[in-house]
Amino acid sequence: MEKLSIKKLLSLFDKKFLKDVFEIDLKNEEVVISAMKLCTKLNILSLNDLISEDEFIKCKILGKKEIVGKELILKNAWIALALNLARNVKCKEFDEKALKSSLNLLKEESRSREFHIIDRLKKILSECGVKLIVLPYLAKSHIRGFTKYDKEKNYYIVAINDCGKALDKFFFTLFHELSHILYGKEVEMNVTSNKKRFINEEKFIDYKAQNLLIKDEEFNKFILKNNLSINAIYFFANKVRVDASLVIGRLQNEGYISYSTYTKYKRRIDCL
Repeated sequence: MEKLSIKKLLSLFDKKFLKDVFEIDLKNEEVVISAMKLCTKLNILSLNDLISEDEFIKCKILGKKEIVGKELILKNAWIALALNLARNVKCKEFDEKALKSSLNLLKEESRSREFHIIDRLKKILSECGVKLIVLPYLAKSHIRGFTKYDKEKNYYIVAINDCGKALDKFFFTLFHELSHILYGKEVEMNVTSNKKRFINEEKFIDYKAQNLLIKDEEFNKFILKNNLSINAIYFFANKVRVDASLVIGRLQNEGYISYSTYTKYKRRIDCL
């Protein structure tokens, strides 16, 4: 991809994201100043570094389609920001046993009515050797999150966006990335096509994530009772120790109820 002008590169970013996350106001700043501030936040020398396909995007398995142009640049920027923020986060060395032991505690946080849920999630994960970074969604980047392992220091970085502050989507995305850590090695790797491998892995990881949040055995028993009233959902959610939003989200996703049914009962999360 050819190099772009600084002005053109800056124009690709959502203005609200630039202002809220980077404190960059394109209307009232010189282009050069805005570019310097953005480079500092991303820990890069030039905005054109974001054009490189191998610079940051390698942290995320690709394969759905060829990623080029604007999407590539925005994905790289979001990943670069997450990696730079992670540099100042402290954590222990990765301990798989500790992470598995903490899964119930993590999903229990979905039920919390207290503030600072994200801070508590970060603390729990840091004890397991996982640095959690939560950022707003960068428009047109089409990235929900990524996981990266630092072999030299033996820890993981898990970065996810705030999922529009929807509680069910946020926890599913978090557990999806954690499932990459715990079950990534189990994915069948005997297919030659990158696209097939990507689809195979993502479906497998989605399955693992939803099963970690709500075990299939328990969910199927609930479905067989043929009672999807909101009271029944709350009772079941309490039984499996998750917020009712996660049960509603799974019922919607699997087609048992429409996406408009019970949406008013789904909670939001103050991520940032």
